[in-house]
Amino acid sequence: AGAQADSILGLDALPEKGKHAITQDSWRMVKIEPEVQDIADHFGLDERITGKLQEALDVRNEQAGADLEAMWEILDEARNPPGLTMIKVKEMLDGTFRMGEKADAAVKALKVKFSLDERATYKLGEEECIMYAKLIVTKWPLVGRWWEKEPSHCLWSRIQHFAVTKSQSEYPVRDNAPAVPKGPTSNHGSAKTPSAQQELQAHQRAKERSEVADLERHLDTLQSQSSPQASPRLSRSKSFCDAENRFKHSPELAEQRSFREPGGFRRQFLHTAAEAEGRPWAARPAAWRNTLMQSIRSGSATMLFFEGLPDDNGPFVRAFSEEAIPRPPSGEGMSNLGVAVTVFKGNVGAAILFAPRSFSIGGWAASLAAFTGMFLFAVLCALRLLACALQHSGTYGELVEKSLGRSGRNACCVAIIMLQMGYCSLYFIFMSQVLVEVFFPSMPLPAAIALISVSLFPMSMVRKVSKLWLANLVGTICAAVGVFCVIGMVGQEAVANDGSWEDRTVAKSSVMLTLGSASFMFEGIGLVIPTFESSREPQRFPLIFVSVMLLIWMMVISVGLLGYLAYGDGVQPNILLNFEGGPVINSIRLLLAFAMFASFPLQLLPAVRLVEGVFFTPASNPTLARKCQKNAFRAGCVAILGLVAILGSTSLDSFVSLVGAAFGGPLAFVFPLACHYQLVAQGRFEKGVDLILGFAGVVLTIVVSALSIASWF
Repeated sequence: AGAQADSILGLDALPEKGKHAITQDSWRMVKIEPEVQDIADHFGLDERITGKLQEALDVRNEQAGADLEAMWEILDEARNPPGLTMIKVKEMLDGTFRMGEKADAAVKALKVKFSLDERATYKLGEEECIMYAKLIVTKWPLVGRWWEKEPSHCLWSRIQHFAVTKSQSEYPVRDNAPAVPKGPTSNHGSAKTPSAQQELQAHQRAKERSEVADLERHLDTLQSQSSPQASPRLSRSKSFCDAENRFKHSPELAEQRSFREPGGFRRQFLHTAAEAEGRPWAARPAAWRNTLMQSIRSGSATMLFFEGLPDDNGPFVRAFSEEAIPRPPSGEGMSNLGVAVTVFKGNVGAAILFAPRSFSIGGWAASLAAFTGMFLFAVLCALRLLACALQHSGTYGELVEKSLGRSGRNACCVAIIMLQMGYCSLYFIFMSQVLVEVFFPSMPLPAAIALISVSLFPMSMVRKVSKLWLANLVGTICAAVGVFCVIGMVGQEAVANDGSWEDRTVAKSSVMLTLGSASFMFEGIGLVIPTFESSREPQRFPLIFVSVMLLIWMMVISVGLLGYLAYGDGVQPNILLNFEGGPVINSIRLLLAFAMFASFPLQLLPAVRLVEGVFFTPASNPTLARKCQKNAFRAGCVAILGLVAILGSTSLDSFVSLVGAAFGGPLAFVFPLACHYQLVAQGRFEKGVDLILGFAGVVLTIVVSALSIASWF
């Protein structure tokens, strides 16, 4: 087998020192020379690549007389243009050994090893580098042993020549760059001649657009060849095809597609003219940066009041959206105050009213430790999810799919559906309790839940949620006022309490349920990426997010601890039921109930959209019959939520703990750590932290869910 491999690879004529190059781990047996180690240290090469380079040097010295200076030149030139270093090293190794390894194996091994030139106007990311490697290997294979006949410094010239011009032989490419506007004319009628640097930048941009267009055509070809309808032809390797992922996530191809939208070429012409005149991006009109469809979809809406939510046929851009909100240019987007309010609104809901009951179940000391630990855990996972979004574009679900595959994304969608359904059911219960307490004291709670369900049928059928922005605004104000009023009232009751109840520090029998309730409190993990990408100053988002979460933690601790100190073991699952009736108390109850009523469509919509995608195909112009079917479907969902609420009201403690642990825990703790482990983490320590915390999240989900079900029965 070794002799046959030598013959196939053309290494049968090499001395014994070169024959071991065909083995996969042969680099481990190579003695690294000091000069090669200097190269590895300078360019940040890992142990494997360093050994391969030493082997390359050994074989080349035997065959082609290459020296260290040529290797230095190859690696040093790799920094300009940026991102191609890994390709050149791959080609140098592949041309030396011809071992048949996958082209992207070395690329991925080197993807973080080389720094990019900050002065370059066009940076190739990981996907672009891998795509160029695929083009080089699949479209221009290394035939024979040409590397023996040419000096090693010619490697880069061949690769560069192909990456820029080779595709022009198959696809005619426009060589004439678009005309660069010359800028304003002087008083003498002569145009101001742009500087040489501006002309060079304009020519470079034109060449880049040409290369991307050629690459797009190549991807079209790959997709057509891989489709089932393609005509029979010689089979080719599919190991290098990443066309679908490239089409979806490549920013360069997205820019090219934007040209085809109405006004695309006009916007590009205006930007080119502005760059030739030296006008900064922030000084250009905002209309130049928005396509016609973006203007129609978003208008002047903001995420604060969710005015920009489209109808059923548009993308849903709130938490758990399937489409990421594009990051606004500098000077636009949500202000820091808007970001803070959005994060606050996304994490403060009806669950805060359950905090005193959690302190009563687990004991005040154990609950304080549990809520603090869950707060730190949730903030850490949110920041790790943000780190994933910075390096890999996409929504929460797309990041989960990249790290865990399609099954992981399906699990994430199921958790989203069940968690949102749990929130809606909790809204049913709390609104029904307020209805009974204020208006119908003799009405059974199941009947009140049924009445609330009927009243929410029309709210669930609203097509354009943006029309509810006023109700949502009033609901947000009511929720904020009500929460602060609750804090004041429980504080007053705690001061007036005589301490006749039993002081429990830790309740060992039910302390685990507190962890599930604590997981239920921090519900805004899905808002992290959309809010970050819509912020005006994204560099300040982590500080704002941590500060707002700290404020929320203080509010939850205040309500829970003061409520427990005020009522002890007699605290109700809904703290509002412990207050003595009166005009002021009833007004606060109605304020919070209206806030839940107004927020119900926004809480229901993420789950309903995901479920509707299974039963209804998208339609640009739905018929009346289709709308009636979807209305009936949503009414059925509300009815099911009412039944779940009736069941959950029998043991509200266990219901809140089960929803928080079984569905809130994976979304807040497990999936973000899995994404960070697969997509971002590099060193052993970082990966170890992700594994340990992720395992703790899985154990927490399983154990607390099982205990919640057991305590229910």
